[in-house]
Amino acid sequence: MDLDISPSDINIKRPRDSDSEDDSFDANGQEHDTHQYSERVQHQHIIHGFNGNLEWTSEYFPLTIHNTEANVGKSGISESRIELKYHVGSTTVEDSREEDFCHLPQQSIISEQIDRQMKVNVCITGYNEGFKQLLESIAGVYRSYYELVQKDESYINKVSIGIYYDGYEAFMKAGDDESMPLYECLEKVGLFNQKATRKYIKKIKDKIDYSELRFMNKTAGDEIKFETNNIGHCFSRSMSMQDFINVLSPEDRENFQIDGYGIDDYMLGSSETGHVKDQVFTHLNMDVNFVIKHLNRGKIESHLWYFKGFCQQLNPNFCFIIDAGTVALWNSISRIIFYMEAFPQVGGASGEIECMLPEKNADGSAISWIQSILMRAQYLEYKISHYSDKAAESLFGFVSVLPGAFSAFRWEAVKGDPLKAFLKGQSLTDSKDESFPTCFEANKYLAEDRIM
Repeated sequence: MDLDISPSDINIKRPRDSDSEDDSFDANGQEHDTHQYSERVQHQHIIHGFNGNLEWTSEYFPLTIHNTEANVGKSGISESRIELKYHVGSTTVEDSREEDFCHLPQQSIISEQIDRQMKVNVCITGYNEGFKQLLESIAGVYRSYYELVQKDESYINKVSIGIYYDGYEAFMKAGDDESMPLYECLEKVGLFNQKATRKYIKKIKDKIDYSELRFMNKTAGDEIKFETNNIGHCFSRSMSMQDFINVLSPEDRENFQIDGYGIDDYMLGSSETGHVKDQVFTHLNMDVNFVIKHLNRGKIESHLWYFKGFCQQLNPNFCFIIDAGTVALWNSISRIIFYMEAFPQVGGASGEIECMLPEKNADGSAISWIQSILMRAQYLEYKISHYSDKAAESLFGFVSVLPGAFSAFRWEAVKGDPLKAFLKGQSLTDSKDESFPTCFEANKYLAEDRIM
């Protein structure tokens, strides 16, 4: 049933104002005395900025994924508990203590997502993609959010995005071939702050190695277990699609196209009469968590951060994974989510994926005939795989492979053993012993989307 929702009917979650009572400063400008389990976000984790005349705030935490033992019930059976904690940056190489890793404040954006019980959390994984490629993927997610809200208003404030870039050094070079590097674009919208990350890195510079974060392997007293030996520089903000679009220059905005549509037509257009085009949803905010993994550890570790780090905490109904640069077309995400809602026995689903066939290279040069042949061969391969093979498999209720570039999972169905198998390739990579996987195992776990 379609719902006719006007902007005045919608309760929008706004970013906290810097003068609100949620700030970690009192009226005299003095910092409150906060504990590691504090409710308020301390001032050193808050970033302020301006978008035109509007002030925004975002939050920065250098996160770790802890794996702790917890006793369950009277039987004394112990099970591992995964927690996101932030590193205060005072650890020494010789003395890594539990007190150096704190719980996120209750009033932080991530904690508020946990309290609201997300219905959908979307994961976008990237490496060195620039802002325009990332914007294509983000636009598809926001567009899908509008579609979900139009059909079911209970999705308002229940959809969030997690963006995971693999390696701080690669991230700082991303988008060098564009008019503005990625990090500069994200600084304008509050999803990155070079001063904040440099301050943290300088604080622990004697603990950073090119191959590993050495302080995460040194413990004293009670053993600290990490799900992965990596730091995630996490920037969080509640924001609208318009905040991203405003980064583009007037010329870039006019020329920017997604699937042949201008950015505004893509966000609001509709092939069906009376649908999204007649509604104004561009003011709707979504919580965005942008995570830069300090060390480059591969895409599978990015999915580890997403599933074991964030999904374990947010406990969403549905998880959706896509790659940066993947364009989610109209109704692609929303119809899969509604289908999985209607059929609770479905644990995962994927849409049809096809390769783009650009007329020119990114630098504007003409595509060579060799490039043209290779692209069309890949296009044909994807068409056969998704249009015929996966369609036939779905008739039997089982799809052999759900691609990591565009797939949805029911969190309740995949957490546990399926997720353990999904991430086994990471444990094989991290193995320190002398045992090596067999050729069969190495090929099987070469890509995580071969497993789930």
